[in-house]
Amino acid sequence: MEVVKKYTKGLVEKGLLCQEYADKMNSCIGKYAAFSLLCDANGCHYFLQLNEKGVDTPYNQLASFFLPYINGRCKVEYKDEEGKVKYTSAMYVSFGDDIVCDTTLLTILFCKCIVSVVKNGFSRIYIDRNSKCEIVLDENAMAEVYVADGGSCHYDPRYDYEKRIKVYRYE
Repeated sequence: MEVVKKYTKGLVEKGLLCQEYADKMNSCIGKYAAFSLLCDANGCHYFLQLNEKGVDTPYNQLASFFLPYINGRCKVEYKDEEGKVKYTSAMYVSFGDDIVCDTTLLTILFCKCIVSVVKNGFSRIYIDRNSKCEIVLDENAMAEVYVADGGSCHYDPRYDYEKRIKVYRYE
C-alpha cells in the first residue's frame, strides 16, 4: 500500500487530487479496498479527468499492483444500507481480448478491445485516452460511454437511431 500512498501524495501536491479522496485511499486496508475505491462512481471519472489534465496513468504499476482484481477477475459490488446491491463495477488495464460487460460501471485503461454489454444490461463505460474500443450492445442493452480525448469508441450507428447509446467526449 506504500506505492498507493506515494502516488496519491504526489497527486495531492500537484493539485490533482483533493485531500479528502487521498485520505480515503490512504485509509484503505489492503489492495481490495483500494481497488474498490478506484472502481467506484468517483474513481471511474477520475482517470479520464487526469487524462484531460495531461497526467499519464501508470498502467504497468496499476496492472501489477491490482493484478488479482483487474481484467475480469473481480466485479466489485456497492451496497446500500440494507445490504442490497446498488451498482457493480470492474476495471480492465492493458487488455486486448473481448470483454463481456455485466457491470453497471466499466473502466477501460490502455486497452484495445471489443466490449459487449449483456442482454438487457445497462453500463457506463469509461475509456481512457490510450484505449481503442468497439462497443457491441446485445439485445435490449444500453450504454453511456465516456471517452477521453485521444481514446476511441466505435459502434453500430443503428444504436444512435435506436437511442441505445450515448457517447460523451472528455476534451
